[in-house]
Amino acid sequence: MKALRCNEFSGIDALSIEDVAPLKMPDGHLRVRVHAAGMNFPDGLIVAGRYQVKPDLPFTPGMELSGEVVEVGNAVEGFAVGDRISAVVTWGAFAEEAVVEASRAIKIPEAMDWNIAAAFPLAYMTAWHGLLNRAGMLGSDRVLVLGASGGVGLAALDICRYIGAQAIAAASSSEKLTVCSDYGAHHLINYAKEDLRSALKERFGRAGLDIVCDPIGGDHFEAAFRSLGYGGRHLVIGFAGGAIPSLPVNLTLLGERNLIGVYWADYANRNHGARQSLGTKLADLILEGELHPKIARIGTLEEASDMLRSFSERTVVGKLVIRFP
Repeated sequence: MKALRCNEFSGIDALSIEDVAPLKMPDGHLRVRVHAAGMNFPDGLIVAGRYQVKPDLPFTPGMELSGEVVEVGNAVEGFAVGDRISAVVTWGAFAEEAVVEASRAIKIPEAMDWNIAAAFPLAYMTAWHGLLNRAGMLGSDRVLVLGASGGVGLAALDICRYIGAQAIAAASSSEKLTVCSDYGAHHLINYAKEDLRSALKERFGRAGLDIVCDPIGGDHFEAAFRSLGYGGRHLVIGFAGGAIPSLPVNLTLLGERNLIGVYWADYANRNHGARQSLGTKLADLILEGELHPKIARIGTLEEASDMLRSFSERTVVGKLVIRFP
């Protein structure tokens, strides 16, 4: 089978497409013919050795896939050959075939497009878990979404629209903010041109925000945290901005603000059935037209390296997907 391979932790330029022997399948796993694979910002980190998990070399990157089960391993219940599934796998998705831990697989409906099935799980599960499970978002909440045009950002805006919360989208260009507006953002802030703290203070005054959804960290972290109102919740989801910020801890005391970590994969590993339950709910909402994952580009395995570079160039609006013949 063909796969995108990482043979050294030196970044995207060192990736190559290779013919790889079929993978061994441990107990509790499924062999899947991959139809589509979603791309995510951490894919670029993991091939550079900068992600919190470092696989053994060589390996196939790719965290997200959809496909058809072609073999069911020992000690697997609830799956059969021919099932349509999506899965978040940490690595291994950028290949014609993948071996997936059955507990990470979600059955998807016949009506769901392969590309959508590969694009929604990681971003939408993360955003839903953060906003609903961790922050307890209500329809009355004011929610700032940083990096709002990215995969998790647009998913968060989409979920805010579904719940009825007032979303404030912050992004780095007017083009990105136009898409955020289409996803229901009530307020738009271009933090390449406006000071984030001043813009939020002007719009919301002393009342402040209820929730900050933050997948980027970096330079805007403290300004966003300072903009929270009493009892506000700042969701730490990731560090796509590059730097891991620090915070004067007295700011948590003032206004009893909360700093909340969001790590969907760890939560799902600790709570049996969480992936299947939330994945099924989200798939149903997508098919019902309540949620709308945005795919910015669909490419081939040969285009994968160039597509990954677009994350570091900050040009991605939504999700990127590799489609296999």
